[in-house]
Amino acid sequence: MDSSLRPVLIIGAARSGTKVLRRMLASSPDCAVVPYGIPAVWRQENESHPNDALPPSSCTEETAIRIRRAIHRLAEGPPTASLLVEKTSANTLRVPFVERVFPDARFIHLVRNGVDVAESARRRWQARPSLAYLVRKALFLRWVGVRHGLKYVWRWLRNTGSESSQLWGPHYPGMENDVTESPLLHVCARQWRACTQSALDALGEYPDNRIFRLRYEQFVTDPGTVNRLADFLGMTAPDSMLGYHRANIEDTFVGRGRRRLTDAEQRAIRPILRPSQNQLGYQH
Repeated sequence: MDSSLRPVLIIGAARSGTKVLRRMLASSPDCAVVPYGIPAVWRQENESHPNDALPPSSCTEETAIRIRRAIHRLAEGPPTASLLVEKTSANTLRVPFVERVFPDARFIHLVRNGVDVAESARRRWQARPSLAYLVRKALFLRWVGVRHGLKYVWRWLRNTGSESSQLWGPHYPGMENDVTESPLLHVCARQWRACTQSALDALGEYPDNRIFRLRYEQFVTDPGTVNRLADFLGMTAPDSMLGYHRANIEDTFVGRGRRRLTDAEQRAIRPILRPSQNQLGYQH
């Protein structure tokens, strides 16, 4: 895609609604969108780092150029597009690194109640992904080479279906120990807290005109958020996004964690979630 596109980066913990937000933006003629999360792209030159919290010092100018080129190459959209939209959940753990790649980026920071996220993440962790999906994504990533595509498929097949020491989602510092020593639900709660708090701390250093802050619970219930987001991004054609919102977005999953988790499970993860939940104004 055209390298003059203005970058828009969706920042949000896994299972916070970032995928449906990306799909809504993809419905707009204003947007060219990378249709998958691309952790392998963001980890270029830093594959040996022990987790996804890459320090900004590890982003050299050469690394930044390689990542930018890859993202522009992977973006899909119409010739009318003026915005480049990308969403990789692990970027919550490395916002200053990401800004070195796109120093002029605007951020959409999407947050969701940690109880709902932890419950959803546990189900996702244990689910076996569709083989067809894995193959599609491996082919999408073929530009990094056959070895990387095959490694991606193998990792997903291996890392699902159990509460073993395998990892899913953004890899926060210490996660590899937590997953062997703690119940999976606790790991999911810590993952949400690490991602959410890291993003809050980093984005708090940036001016408000670069950040659109959005709650999942408001996003799925209030179509007015679409117009406010379009205004923030300077979009010329929000109608397609409004149509997508009406047809595809509902509030079914709001509060699902409280409905599905037992009282004992909710009490167990409450101390883990509390600091970030309090900062965001969520009730426990």
